[in-house]
Amino acid sequence: EAKEQRQAAPIVSEPVVEKPKRSTEELMAAWLPKVFMVVLLLGVVWGLKVMSDYGLFGDTMKIVSAYALSLAMLAVAYWKRETWTEAAFDSLLGGTFIVGMLATAAGAILYGVLSESMALIIALIYIVYGVGVSYVRRNEVLTSFVFFTSLLLPYLLDYMEVSKPVIFMYIVVMFSVMQIVTVKYTQWYAQMIGFSASIFTLTFFLWQGDARVSWALLIVLIVMVASSIQLFTVVVPKRAVRIWLLNS
Repeated sequence: EAKEQRQAAPIVSEPVVEKPKRSTEELMAAWLPKVFMVVLLLGVVWGLKVMSDYGLFGDTMKIVSAYALSLAMLAVAYWKRETWTEAAFDSLLGGTFIVGMLATAAGAILYGVLSESMALIIALIYIVYGVGVSYVRRNEVLTSFVFFTSLLLPYLLDYMEVSKPVIFMYIVVMFSVMQIVTVKYTQWYAQMIGFSASIFTLTFFLWQGDARVSWALLIVLIVMVASSIQLFTVVVPKRAVRIWLLNS
């Protein structure tokens, strides 16, 4: 009898709500920050190459100029915060991080301007800044670039001949800490970019024949699965799950 009553229960369906279509201006406002950060990244690399090819500046001056650009973008971001859009503000904050990390890597690896200890300290300062900005600003594009660029540090550590377990620990900790941002603000794309970059970096060391990377790969996979489950519970409302269970 209970089975017949359950079968006779009416099927509850949720009304389909169509998402409003974005205007051209809204689409441009959403995509311009992404394009700006990519162009900025390529522009810094191209600028350093041009200065090297034509001997415009000495190695020290190149790195000083890059850090000056990084700090200038941060200053402009807060100076124009009241008049510029949120997207432009976030783009400058992201640019500050990207240029600073690239300048640190170039100063230590390419030009030898920075000592290994100094490069490590500066890189860690920028990473702390990047994680903090990602958490406060809640911008998925910004989080993605911080996530990806932070995983360039292992290559710098490898150049400095830092112990491999320390490098692997950094990757695991960085990936785990960024889950606080991606899960809290439901940033699927940022999580996938960070996961892909982490796996690629760990695989790079695996190709070098270091089997100790296996435990780091396993932890990253476990954290990824746990975070994905948490994100799923956030994205899929509990009411929808109850309706599905009732109708099934």
